[in-house]
Amino acid sequence: MNLVKIFLVGVATFILGGLNAHATVVDVFALANSSTGGSGAVTGINVNIGDHLVMNTDVNDCWSAGPSPRVSNADGLIGSGGFCQPTSAFSLHTQDGVTAAFGSLMAKIGAGNFFFVGTAFDQITTTAGALSLYYWDSDFANNSGSVAVSINLNPTQSVPEPGVLGLLGFGLLGLSFFRRKI
Repeated sequence: MNLVKIFLVGVATFILGGLNAHATVVDVFALANSSTGGSGAVTGINVNIGDHLVMNTDVNDCWSAGPSPRVSNADGLIGSGGFCQPTSAFSLHTQDGVTAAFGSLMAKIGAGNFFFVGTAFDQITTTAGALSLYYWDSDFANNSGSVAVSINLNPTQSVPEPGVLGLLGFGLLGLSFFRRKI
């Protein structure tokens, strides 16, 4: 394999390598993963201090804290106005010193404290350990449904900058001239 072919394989690997980044998707169940009567949904993700953690759920992905109108998305029972919030009730639950709306998507890292995730979370972590996800509620017996959570740990830029691609193009052009002179 000559030098140009080796270089081209390296360039292709560099460009396509960023496109292989993908999220981990975890289903969190309102009953089984309740903060008061279940156990956290295991994500299989271990977080370190300083990691960039991004979690998202579809705002139209609903779960329930009981008979209607206690249906919400991962932001919890925060009032009317959305597909998943047909109620005007604003209900809060406090557990382990943390207060959030019933039906909120919550998380823990290791044995740390609960923290609010909701439908969109994007933070640098301050603790280390295994990431687990919960449905926030005080009476888990009548919970139903689930939400799918997309998790990205230390997401990277998926497409190289145009300037980088330009430099690679000039490098290829230079190599083609170099090849012809030999």
